[in-house]
Amino acid sequence: MNSARLKLVLISTFGLVIVLLGLTAYLSWRSNQQQQELNEQVRHTYEIISLVEQVAALSRDIQTDARNYELSGKREFAVAYWQARQQLPERLRLLDQALSNERSEQARFHRLSGFIDQRRQVSQRLFEKRSQPQVGPTSEDLLAQGRELLSQLRPLVGQLTQHQRALANWRRKQAEQAYQVTQQWIVLSSGAAITVIAFVFWLLFVQLLRRIRNEAQLAQYEVELQNQLQQQQAQNQALDQLNQQLTRSNENLQQFAYIASHDLQEPLRKIQQFGDLLKTRYTTSSGEELMYLNRMQVAAIRMSLLIKDLLTFSRISTRPAPTVSVSIKQVVSDVLDTLSVAIGETKAQIRVGDLPTLPGDPSQLGQLFQNLLSNAIKFSRKDQAGALMTPEISIQAIRIPVGELPDSVKPARLADTFYRIEVADNGIGFDEKYTDRIFQVFQRLHGKDEFAGTGVGLAICQKVVTNHGGVITATSQPGKGATFSVYLPA
Repeated sequence: MNSARLKLVLISTFGLVIVLLGLTAYLSWRSNQQQQELNEQVRHTYEIISLVEQVAALSRDIQTDARNYELSGKREFAVAYWQARQQLPERLRLLDQALSNERSEQARFHRLSGFIDQRRQVSQRLFEKRSQPQVGPTSEDLLAQGRELLSQLRPLVGQLTQHQRALANWRRKQAEQAYQVTQQWIVLSSGAAITVIAFVFWLLFVQLLRRIRNEAQLAQYEVELQNQLQQQQAQNQALDQLNQQLTRSNENLQQFAYIASHDLQEPLRKIQQFGDLLKTRYTTSSGEELMYLNRMQVAAIRMSLLIKDLLTFSRISTRPAPTVSVSIKQVVSDVLDTLSVAIGETKAQIRVGDLPTLPGDPSQLGQLFQNLLSNAIKFSRKDQAGALMTPEISIQAIRIPVGELPDSVKPARLADTFYRIEVADNGIGFDEKYTDRIFQVFQRLHGKDEFAGTGVGLAICQKVVTNHGGVITATSQPGKGATFSVYLPA
């Protein structure tokens, strides 16, 4: 077969194949369009069912919350009642809009809307019984009216949902039938295309050479890929070795901090003991000797506290926090017992709200809240007369979904829900431009003679929160107190 004839045969054959493939593509597209239309109708039907059930549930919730509020007067029932009342009109509007093209269901909807409106009015009068118990019918009469309306509402809801489910089943069957017919046409057209392609296959033997070249190139790519995989494995092994070295380094650092702190504590204890002996000997002295002794002992005590804080910081930094269920309320209660002397001396007023139970290390969480509360007590401001004001401290917790966290909060651990625990005081406060600085080791905003401390407490707080996969932030204004917000995963 000469090249011109071969070219003509190939063009004609491929033209026929293209026509068959175009027909197959059109049938597939048409089938997909029908499927989408019918699926959209089925989805619309289930949306109507969902709206009907939501409307019925909201109607029940309104009366239940109104009754609970009328009996208990609790604010959460009033909030739930008003939330349901606000949601119900919107659900009715959506249901009316969804049924706008179904004239047969409009009459049922209007009856449903009428019953819902009557139950809403009954629930409103029941809700108002809390503040006006003597006005209008009794609570029992209103509940009886609500039950009567509910008995009329249930069959109507059942009719609506039953009709919509039957309609959805019918539409699904229509979709399946359309899909089967289209698949038959696709199979026939595809078979014809395959037959034509098989007829001219022997004309395309030349493509085999290209395929051989492609396979050779593919083999080369496989070799290169194997080399890349081996390099990746070597890099992973090197990374594992680095991780092991880091683990050993942390262990050595922890051992060094422990040994160093104990070796440093012993000379400090000796200094304090000899200072006590010298102070006893020079009790009657009023000169510089006694002043130097006092300064020496104060410096030794400050150094001892600093070493203890550094040891705590080192342990928290190098030792992972065990995960157990921790009652934050109990942790705060234990901290308040520990700080009872300082609380009594300053007459601090501390309000503790409902606090959650979270996974974490009770020891580290205790250090966190002890540092925050001791700072809130310590940094008290003075009134106009120069006297220290009574510290007023509050501890509150709020449950926050992960999607509602502030943009500035980037937790280290993924969780669906977080708790924001706020420790707020009325102390001296600080300028927020120093917010990052206060969480660094040895960073102090005030002189050591003005307020005691080592400058490590808030660094420990940040390390504890980070170990628990959370974030700590601070907001404040000078002279208006400070609020520390701790975000911890639930």
